[in-house]
Parts: sequence; C-alpha cells; structure tokens
Amino acid sequence: MRRSREQRRRVRAETVAALTAHAFLATLTRNAMAVAVTTRQISPAAALRTLEDWQLLPPASGWAVTVTFRITGTQPADNTDQARSHTTGRLRRSLPTAEITALAIADVTPVDAVEHDTFRVTAEAILQIAVIAVTADQAVHTAAVQMHAAIPQLADAGMSVTNLRWADITGPDDGLLLRAARQHLTTTLPVRLPSRLSPVARRDRALADLSRLQHAIRSRLLHALASGAIHGDFQQAADRVDHFLRTAGLTPLPTAQRILVTADTTLRVQPADSDDIDYGELLPHVDPSDDQRLQPLHGWNSDTPAAIGDGRWQLRWHQEFHLWLRHDTVHTATDLVRAHLNPVLHDIDHDDLQIHVVYAAGVFDPCFDPDND
Repeated sequence: MRRSREQRRRVRAETVAALTAHAFLATLTRNAMAVAVTTRQISPAAALRTLEDWQLLPPASGWAVTVTFRITGTQPADNTDQARSHTTGRLRRSLPTAEITALAIADVTPVDAVEHDTFRVTAEAILQIAVIAVTADQAVHTAAVQMHAAIPQLADAGMSVTNLRWADITGPDDGLLLRAARQHLTTTLPVRLPSRLSPVARRDRALADLSRLQHAIRSRLLHALASGAIHGDFQQAADRVDHFLRTAGLTPLPTAQRILVTADTTLRVQPADSDDIDYGELLPHVDPSDDQRLQPLHGWNSDTPAAIGDGRWQLRWHQEFHLWLRHDTVHTATDLVRAHLNPVLHDIDHDDLQIHVVYAAGVFDPCFDPDND
C-alpha cells in the first residue's frame, strides 16, 4: 500500500513537471516570436502560422476597445465650464489607460439655484481603452474588467454610469508586441489531458506532448538557421538561437573548432609564355572543396619568382584554409588539407608540403546537420 501511494505521488509529480515545462516552453516561445516580429526578423503571418503548427496561441498584442456610456453626477464648481472640466478629469483619473474620444455634455444644471456652486452634469462619453491581450474576446474582457473597476471610483465621486455599450474593437497592433513580450503579458495555451485517462496514461501523454513540442521547436530553429532564414551572419544568428535553446532547457547548438591552416612549399613551374610571364599564373589553382568543413581561402607567393634554367621558375607558395572540426582537430586538419592539395600539386615539381595550424577558436559549427544534430 505504501509503495502504491509513493508510486501515485511520483506519477502525479512527473505529470505536473511535464505540464509545467510545456507551459514554460510555450510562453518562452511566444515571447521570442513576439520580439522577432517586432524587430522584423519574421513576418506576423509567418509567426502566427508557426505558432499554430505548434498548437500555441499567438503572442499578446495591443488592442483598443471602444465603449460608450452615459455619465451623470454632481460636480462642485464655480461655473458650467469648470463642471465640464471636472467631469473629464474624473474620467481620466478613473481610467488612466483610456483615451476620451468624445465627451458630449448633454446638460449642466445648478443643483442650488441660489449658490450655483454645485452642478449636475449629464454627458455621453466615448472612450477607447488600451489593453494587452491575445484574442479579441480576451481584449474585450480585459477592457470590461478595467471599466467595471472604475465604476465604483466614479460612484464615490458622485457619478453614475448607465447605458454601457461595447461599440468597437481594433487590433491587434504589432507595435505593442515587444511591450507585451517584455512585460510577459502572455497567455499559455492550457494543456488539457482527457479526464478518462488513467494517472499513468495522463503522465505519458504529458511527457509525449512536451517531447513533441521540444522537438518541433528545436528542429524548426535549426532548419531556419541552416537555410539562412535568421537575420545576421551565421555566428550572430547561431548565438541567438543557442541562447534560446539553453534558456528553454533544450539541447544547445553543436560547436566546432574553427582552424586556420597554412600550407606552404617551394614550387618549380614552367610558365606558358616564357617571354611574357604573369606571376599570378605561376600559382596553382585551388578549387573549392566538396567537404563543407574545408574552405580554401587565398594563395600567394612570399618571394619574387626566380628563373632556375630550362625555362622554369622557382617560388615559395602559401595557401590558407579555414576548417571547422569537432574532434581530433590538428591531425584531421592536416590530413584534410594534404588530401585536398595532393591532386593540385600532382603534376608540379615541388618540395615536401609543410602544413601549419595557425590558430583554433571555438565557434558554433556552420556545418551542422539540422536533421541529425
């Protein structure tokens, strides 16, 4: 019995942990997507399609909800103009996020016909309430909460609200996406598991849903990075992707050693035209490599070619390469460069090839495989 209770507690804890991780990843993803839209790294339509594919709600955005109502109350004032001004000021203080689009004063009547120091004001008001929400329905609900919270404040000031009507809603406003993300005013799509499932089945479903979302997000990011769809040069874009992956608790991007290799040797070459020598033509031509880990840079001669007889010229030749390697970097780099240059130098009289690793730096691997990494 005790073991059974412990098992139930463990299953429940694992279910809660999976659901919490799913909610955290969903919110983090939607916030990141909001920033990407605002900074024009992705179009709003593409962001919404992507989130929809992952069964996540769109990012929170800005909405303007229009409400109309009649407001009636007494205002201490010295004259009718001051009574109108006091009514407007009271509305602004009670609803600081609202913009008074129109306030049509229908009637201003002195309460005391002799003193004229208090006036009864009746006005038709049109307000636009700015809210942050995910959907239009949520925007109206949020605005309604703000409006109903203001009504008691107005009542304390002797003003009543009647004929309340929600007239219009505009949005979403992409200009407020970044503000929404920074303030974390986002709503996570609730993960609802079928109640008919057993506790173990519910736990397994929660874990499977979390794993599916994790794989979908990481796979999409890696393919976007590999295709160049993320703005900036590769290392800058990869840094942003890796930061998100680590924050989300996902496997980070693979790294490699970026190695600069210099190969040099002495060449003895026969120019095509002995009377009009182009020193550049004396240098071997190094084609790009089929191995994307190996990138030929530039070749040059470090001395002035010298005639050595028989129409041949001798020069010291250098060729640079960039390589990106994850393991056994020095030996592998040397072998790759030598294998690439052997066919180039096959028909050229040359000394032994000297290969030097100039420097190595850890970077994000630009040769990663988005399907297998």
